[in-house]
Formats: sequence, C-alpha cells, structure tokens
Amino acid sequence: MKTLLSLALLFASGAAFAAGGEGGHGGDHPIPWMPISLHALNLAILVGVLAKFAWPMVRDSLKNRAASIKKDIDEANAARKAAEEAYAAVTARLAGLEAEIGRMTQQAEADAQRERERLLAKAADEAAQIKANAERQIADQVARARQSLREEAARLAVDLARTQIQGAIGPADHERLGASFLTTVNAQREGGLHG
Repeated sequence: MKTLLSLALLFASGAAFAAGGEGGHGGDHPIPWMPISLHALNLAILVGVLAKFAWPMVRDSLKNRAASIKKDIDEANAARKAAEEAYAAVTARLAGLEAEIGRMTQQAEADAQRERERLLAKAADEAAQIKANAERQIADQVARARQSLREEAARLAVDLARTQIQGAIGPADHERLGASFLTTVNAQREGGLHG
C-alpha cells in the first residue's frame, strides 16, 4: 500500500516538474509532460483505489486458494498414505493366503491319506468277511458232501447187504426164519394174555 502511494507521489512530482516549463529534447517535439503526468496521476489513483478496495478481496481469494491447494495436497497425501496402507494390508493378506493355501493343501493331503487308509482298512475288513463267508460256505458244502457221501455209502452198504443176504438165504432159511418169527410172536401174545 505504501509502495503505491510512493509511486503516486513520484508521478505527481514528475507532473509538477513538467508543468514548470522544462522543455524536451531538441526543441521541435517537446515531451508532453502534462498529459503524461495526468495519466500517471490517474493511474496512481486507480491503483490506489484498487489497492484499497480490491486488494483485500484478492488477498482473501489468494489465501482461500492457497488453503484449498494445501487442503487438496493434504487430502492427496492422506489418500496416498491410505493407499499404501491398503497395499500393505493386501500384500500381507496375500502372504497370509499363500500360507493358508499351504495349510489347506497339507490338511487336504492328510485328510486324503486318512481316507485312503480308512478305505483300505474297510476293504481289508470286507475281504476278511468275504473270505470267512467263503470258508464257512466251503465248510458247509464239504459237510453236506460228506453227509451225502455217508448216506450214499450207507444206502450202497444196505443194498449190498440185501443182495448178499438174498443170495445167501435159501428157501429153507426162509421157512426157518418164518417159523422162528411166528414162535416169537405167539410167545409174546401168550405172555401178554397171562400178564
């Protein structure tokens, strides 16, 4: 503000000097100091009025703009910091995911191994049951076959004995056996009557 007043005084003194009749260079074309001084005074007044009334608005506008720029810079720094923190968090999470994937893979392999062992044990139990059932069925079949063979052997022995007895017993043996049978039956009947 003081600078503007100093400029105005300088121009005013220049105008006064020009009005004092000092001529210019060469005499033919004198320098028109009076119009220049008036224009300078006019300019100084305009600058003074602008400085008095417009400068506070310009200053406030510049302050607001500086504050806005500072705020934008602070927000950009905060956003950058938040982005860096988010990146670090994502990187840490990815590292954690890789470790988690490793643990899950190991767990899946362990579960698969346990399931394989369980299935093998179940298959071994089922094979043992099948074998036991087969052995039981074989033993039952063998026992039935032996029983069938015994029955067949007994039937053949009876048939052989019948054939041998029929061939060995003649008509006289039949009569003697018939008489012996009748004697036994009569004795039993008479013993039953007396008893």
